[in-house]
This record gives sequence, C-alpha cells and structure tokens, in this order.
Amino acid sequence: MWCANCKKPCDTRLCSDCKAALAGISFDQCYELRCEVCGNPIMDHCYPCPWCTEDLLAYGPYEGVLASLVLRYKSGGELFLAFLLADLFQHMIVFDDSSVLVPIPASLEGKRRRGFDQMLLVARILSARTGAHVVRLFTHHTKGRHALLSKKARLVKAPLREKRGVKSKDRGYLGECKHVYVLDDIHTTGATCAFAKAHLEQTYHASVKIVVLCKA
Repeated sequence: MWCANCKKPCDTRLCSDCKAALAGISFDQCYELRCEVCGNPIMDHCYPCPWCTEDLLAYGPYEGVLASLVLRYKSGGELFLAFLLADLFQHMIVFDDSSVLVPIPASLEGKRRRGFDQMLLVARILSARTGAHVVRLFTHHTKGRHALLSKKARLVKAPLREKRGVKSKDRGYLGECKHVYVLDDIHTTGATCAFAKAHLEQTYHASVKIVVLCKA
C-alpha cells in the first residue's frame, strides 16, 4: 500500500508523517482555546464562535496535506480518498441514524469531467457507517458558472436550486429530523452553503448545520 499523500510505502491510507501533518493542521490542534458554549476550537475569545453564530464547522484551512488530499480526490480522480475524507467528517461530528446529510452537489461540468459527484460519494460512505440519511436535494443552476463570478456577485446570485421530483420520504426526513448537516469540501465565500441552509430552514423548518473540510 502507498501513502495517499506522499506516495511512500505504508500499511495505512496515510503514512505516520502525513497523518501527523494532517492532524496538526486541523483547527482542533491549531487552536488551543475552546468555545465555552459548544466546546469547539476557536482562535480567540474576542471573535464569535462560527459553530454558535454561523452554524459552521471546518476541519482546517485550505493548505498543506488537507488541500493536497482534497485536490487529489476532486481533480486527480483518486476515489479511494473518499473514505479518508469521510474519516475527517466523522472526526468533527458523530453522525447517527437520526441525522440527515445534504451534500452540496458537484456542478454539471465538474461531475462530467471527473465522472462522479465528490460530496455525494463521501455522504454515502458516512451513511453506510452511521445509518444517517442522505438527501440529494439540490442541483446547480445550469445558466452561467457560479465559480467564475466575482465574490460580490456570488453572494447575490443563487448558486443552487431544489431538484425536481424529490422523494416524499426525503422531504419527510428533512421536516422531522433535528440534525440536518450540509456537507461541502471547500468553504470560500460561503454563498452556496448559506443558500442551502436558508432554503432548508425556510422550506422545511429544519435545524441546519454546515460542516466542511477546508476553510479558504
């Protein structure tokens, strides 16, 4: 077996050096302080906790080993990394059979290029492990490319729309479940996740949290 990051021979998905580097870059280890309310890592008590104020939790910054693994998965098509990235989500939150996972969908162009929807695959792995329900609620707007817009434009233009023909049982999960998690890989402006969260809250009156791998 080879290390998924440095490609050195090892017996696990990551060698001991890369595993230590990945853990070291996490906010959990980078920040010594903890929120007095939720217990999640924070940079400073002078700043509001993103989990308490924005319902947002990220594993770490978009750099180093973490950025390399996400890029290898998304752009390099290394599908086996989906299991490792699912591990990182489980490190942040313990999902269970009362949870609903709503993955942010890949763009049509991105899915066509890489041949799979990266967050849907991770969500399905988490579902198989924990019993959480996966709801494919959103799809990207087909007109224009959201990623090419300016930051100001991205915050205004709706990046997603609800899919047609969402199953009634999935709508039921969203309306009844108390733990709905929007999953994404990289959080940049936050417009896409914010839109998904607002739609879920307004349409389904759900309690929604956003969980991402990287915060750019």
